[in-house]
Amino acid sequence: MRYGREALAVAVGGALRWRAVSALAALATTVLGFWRIGALAGLLVVASVLLVWSVAVGLVLARRLAATEDLRAPAFSLRPAIEPNRREIFRFDGHNFTPNTYLWVEVTNAGPTASFSARVRKAIGTGKDEYDVDEVAWEHTEERHYEIPRDHRARLRLANMCTKPGQRRLWFWTARSATWSPGGHAAGHRMADFGPVIEFDLTVTNSTFDTAMTRRLRIETEADGNVSSFDDVSGD
Repeated sequence: MRYGREALAVAVGGALRWRAVSALAALATTVLGFWRIGALAGLLVVASVLLVWSVAVGLVLARRLAATEDLRAPAFSLRPAIEPNRREIFRFDGHNFTPNTYLWVEVTNAGPTASFSARVRKAIGTGKDEYDVDEVAWEHTEERHYEIPRDHRARLRLANMCTKPGQRRLWFWTARSATWSPGGHAAGHRMADFGPVIEFDLTVTNSTFDTAMTRRLRIETEADGNVSSFDDVSGD
């Protein structure tokens, strides 16, 4: 009988130990499972943070690259244009001159908002040995500098040519700051002995970003003195 009780005790003790071991094993499995889930979630969070950071860094680098390109290149263009005016009359040396032709240069700014100025150099065909214009006039301002916003245009009031039977005159406009004038733009020397073809270098400077563009422009006139063409002949 004693041996039966001992055997029963041993059996019960073994069962209890087995249950304890099973419970511990189940607990360990549960903890390990939660740890694995937590680690995976952590990895996902880290990966998400890294992705967002990479995108942000990429955007910053792209903006800096775009800004660098804006600073590296002039990012503006020039286009000559003719505007006839058959009603306006200019009076020089006691004579009325008409019709009259305006010679404009349109400046398009593809870069950031900036201040621009322009000058004329190396002119030939004017009838003068040397003819320069240090401060070309702008439309809508009397100053030598003009601020052009991004993707906007402004016009240089470059020159005028007017005629009358047997006579003609050509002159370049300058900003009021370049030549004394009681008001408005100042007309440069009125040339009468110019040839059928006048060429010159027009340099437009982006003063804000210290870049510049020089184009070779050509004015061609007819026998009666009227302008037949005004073109960019830079060759590139």
